[in-house]
Amino acid sequence: MQKIWSLAVIISGLNAGVAFAQASLLQQGRQCLDIKQYERALALFQQFSQAAFENPEGYFWQGVAFDEMGRYEDASRAYQQAINCCEENSMDSVEIRINLGNAFLKLHKPDEAIVQYHRAINIDRRAAGAYLNLARAFIEKADWQAALESLNQAAKCGNDTAQLSYYRVKVLAGAGQKAEARVQLDLLLKRLNDGPQKNLIKKEFESLSSS
Repeated sequence: MQKIWSLAVIISGLNAGVAFAQASLLQQGRQCLDIKQYERALALFQQFSQAAFENPEGYFWQGVAFDEMGRYEDASRAYQQAINCCEENSMDSVEIRINLGNAFLKLHKPDEAIVQYHRAINIDRRAAGAYLNLARAFIEKADWQAALESLNQAAKCGNDTAQLSYYRVKVLAGAGQKAEARVQLDLLLKRLNDGPQKNLIKKEFESLSSS
């Protein structure tokens, strides 16, 4: 039977045999990510994976670095390699599945993304982030009903963010439910502080305000 673990648990088990010098490569790489030195971070993560090729963490962080560099094809391959490593150890990870789905979504491959989000949900039915991103994929396909159902599931799992509210407005507007979209837009705008983000949202949905 396949074991389902978080990425952190997978890493903690597999890192037991990783030398300190190798583990320090990951720490240095994450520090480089924090200061936006993405190419240096990537090189360190690749060096780690050469030494610990069965450990998914190196490939996961390579995916993160590729993501930050806008290299989404490379990111998707790195995340897939991380999943392969997990599966070889009869494990799986919500976090990696979501990141792989997000990479596919950035490549405008919503169907592939949906597969990964469903895999994440199968691992953890309470994975609010998977439901939210699943809604984003359905929005790209203009499947408004499926998107709304996914948003509702995310809310049931405790996601009460402005981001979810934003996508709810987007879905309702796309589905032609203008009156309800206006209500949700007003609620969203009340949650946001004045600033560029609020102004962009007002501009995006200005047709709702004027209709």
